[in-house]
Amino acid sequence: MATGRPAVKAPELDLKHLERMYGFRNRQDVIGFIRERPHLVPLLLEAKTRIEKHFGKGVPVVLEVSVDPEADREDSELFACIQTPLSVDEAHERMEHLDKDCALSAFVESAGDFCVDMEFV
Repeated sequence: MATGRPAVKAPELDLKHLERMYGFRNRQDVIGFIRERPHLVPLLLEAKTRIEKHFGKGVPVVLEVSVDPEADREDSELFACIQTPLSVDEAHERMEHLDKDCALSAFVESAGDFCVDMEFV
């Protein structure tokens, strides 16, 4: 049965879901990056769960595309920047636990163009 509404593609629904979970820095760059690499969607969903496990539920995480100015666009990378008010020592300890999380390590390695980092706020 037709509803009169245009069909929404699954990738667009995925992007809307990710926008509810993450902040996007330079939104068009992030959206373009994810559209070009749809394999990142399940990784980003899992990453948010793992980040909250180690940094607390609701911790702000911002996605940003980092491009090496001396390289081509193929060398760009998507960063998930955990925004934390924790002390440097506490944040690094939690990041070490996150890095040791086997599930996170496995999927980050499989993507090759996604990285998790921290921003102190």
